[in-house]
Formats: sequence, C-alpha cells, structure tokens
Amino acid sequence: METVEIFKNELFEYIKARPREWIRPLAFRMNVISADLGYVEYFVLLNHRESWQQMGALKNSLSDVQQFCFELSASLGMGFESPPLPIQMDATSVSCFSDLLSAANNPTLTDRNNAAKGNNQLTGDVVDE
Repeated sequence: METVEIFKNELFEYIKARPREWIRPLAFRMNVISADLGYVEYFVLLNHRESWQQMGALKNSLSDVQQFCFELSASLGMGFESPPLPIQMDATSVSCFSDLLSAANNPTLTDRNNAAKGNNQLTGDVVDE
C-alpha cells in the first residue's frame, strides 16, 4: 500500500500545482478489487475550475492528468500485465470437439441461408434432405 500512497500524494501535488486548472482533488477511492486477475482499480475525483460546458478545457486538463498518472505509475513500477487465460480441457469439451470434427465430414450439414442459394458451406447446421 505504500506505493499507492506515494502515487496518491504525487497526483494530489500535481493537481495542487495547477491552481488555474484545478480547484482541488476530491476523492481517491478503491473502486475494484480483482483478486483473480491480480489488480486493484482506484477512482480519482477532481474539481476543475471550468464549468462542465467548457468541454474542450476539461478534456485537455483531464488528458494531462491521465498522462501524468500513466508516467507516474510507470516510474513507480505499478504496471499491469494481464495473465494468460487458462484453457480447460475436460471430457465434455473433447466430446464437443469430436462432434464438430465428425460434423465437418458429414455432407448433409450445410448453412441454411446459403443452401437456398445453392452455396453449400459446412457450418454445423443440420438440414433435412
């Protein structure tokens, strides 16, 4: 958690150093905990000087903050790499796979939409002949 506190303090200092853009940071909250994927997501709420109608100024300021957060997280080693998803093979999935293989060799399997046009492509839909 020490790295998160450093990130929060640096971000808040960045915001406070730009009083012509930002009034103040309002919140820094934990939003999502994904233990399975190995990350925690935080929510940052900031108060901008411009009204919401000044969308251009808001987007520019927000873009600057996002860039700062990206660079700060990289410098603190807070990167995230998605783990590879596991492939589960069991008797059911092997059975389904063998059914698909046998279906591909069965000439009575055609695509219903293309069958009416005379174009017979194997897709696994059974057509009664």
